[in-house]
Amino acid sequence: MSIAVNVNVTNGGPAPRLEPTQAEPSPTLSAVGPGHAVLVIGGDLLETCRKVAAKLGTHGRIVAVHPDAEEVRKVQRWTAPGEIKIGFHAVDEDLRVSREAANACVREHAPTDVEGLRRLNASLAALKEQPLVADGSVDVALVDGLSELPTLEARLRMLKEIHRVLRRGGTLELLDVAADEPIAPSALQGVDKRVRAVESESQLLASVAAAGLYGVTLVRRDKEPWKTAGRAELRRVSIRAYKGKEGACWDHHQAVIYRGPFSKVEDDDGHVYFRGQAMAVCKKTFDILTRAPYSAYFEGCEPVVAVVADLAQPFPCNVTGLVRDPGQLKGRAAAEAPAPVAQATPAPAPQPVVQSAAPAAPARRVRLYGRGGAPTTPAAREFVQALSARLGAQADVQFVDLDTAGEGEAVPSQLRLRLALGGDESLPAIAVDGVLAAVGGVPDLGAVDRLLGKGSTFGSVPLGAKATQEMKEAMAACCGPEGCC
Repeated sequence: MSIAVNVNVTNGGPAPRLEPTQAEPSPTLSAVGPGHAVLVIGGDLLETCRKVAAKLGTHGRIVAVHPDAEEVRKVQRWTAPGEIKIGFHAVDEDLRVSREAANACVREHAPTDVEGLRRLNASLAALKEQPLVADGSVDVALVDGLSELPTLEARLRMLKEIHRVLRRGGTLELLDVAADEPIAPSALQGVDKRVRAVESESQLLASVAAAGLYGVTLVRRDKEPWKTAGRAELRRVSIRAYKGKEGACWDHHQAVIYRGPFSKVEDDDGHVYFRGQAMAVCKKTFDILTRAPYSAYFEGCEPVVAVVADLAQPFPCNVTGLVRDPGQLKGRAAAEAPAPVAQATPAPAPQPVVQSAAPAAPARRVRLYGRGGAPTTPAAREFVQALSARLGAQADVQFVDLDTAGEGEAVPSQLRLRLALGGDESLPAIAVDGVLAAVGGVPDLGAVDRLLGKGSTFGSVPLGAKATQEMKEAMAACCGPEGCC
């Protein structure tokens, strides 16, 4: 429930004891290390905090919170060893304000009319300006039993609060009760008074992802049910997830190769990775996929020529199935043009090799993109005519009118991104073999001819400082705090 309108100071029940006849389970502590800041929510606070303190060494910080004020009072006399700092607080689903502080505000203002309620809410809002648990201040969150929160909406608010307080790269370890099928709150009546809101296993995993966390993994699922509620079976489940997919997407010419065993996999953001393919990714995604829990399944590929951060271009993370140009990874494309080189479709499946005495060179596919039914500038018309005459059968050179282009004419993803950011100032644009070659004009024909003669692909014309900053600001707005667009 919202702190701003909560004047009920009645304590909630204790955390659910999920298996009274056996040793109490607790969230795994594998992510806890020396000197960490650890948030403990629910469960047996004293037992969990003792175990955490043993892993922290002589330094670290523990913040232990619980919806039951009596449970908090039981452990407040415990002192952590060494120089470990520790604090115990009763909370609802808002980690910005303790229930003690909220109750103190209620007693101070004791509203008897609407104006008094306004003053109370203003005082509570002021408390949240200096939150009990600060943004990005926690390395590991150990959570036991969200099912005792009153509603599914309260559970999601708590998960979002956990996302808020975790640092980038932080870990959530969640122990909870889940049902094997959707279950209405009314079906829980008489099952256990401490369990008030339960999701199905798939819904619980989806809720953790919806809170902004990634790498959501079902670490453990009990084979035997703890209890039943009508037709539904309730089980203990343990879930691990991470924080860190927030922020803008920049191209550092990196790729990842999915090792298998499946032919392809898809992440929470809709990115598809084909087995054995060097898939183009932004730096943020590269960093995520080359550490837990993904590193066992992906091989990271760094380019020979590293990209300086200030020169990195926006990466179109909203386009899936991008295959990195092998030449760029080996430094060839990067040496000639510092822009992204990625193709919007996976490489075709291998075909039988047919030997011939003199294999013909494949024709280059050159497209000039504009609007209005024909190349609209003399330079554009000259480019199309001259290149067609020079290359003859070695190239398929055509003009594409973006106003009338059908679905059969694929527009390069890089051009779609530039049009979205800069509008028609990006036209005319030229692409060779699906890779953007120039925007806002045409390149020198001699330079184009030399590149084609080498069999190399184009990169985009480098942007000026002003345009680069505008694109960075647009990408930052697209890839905001909630993740990439």
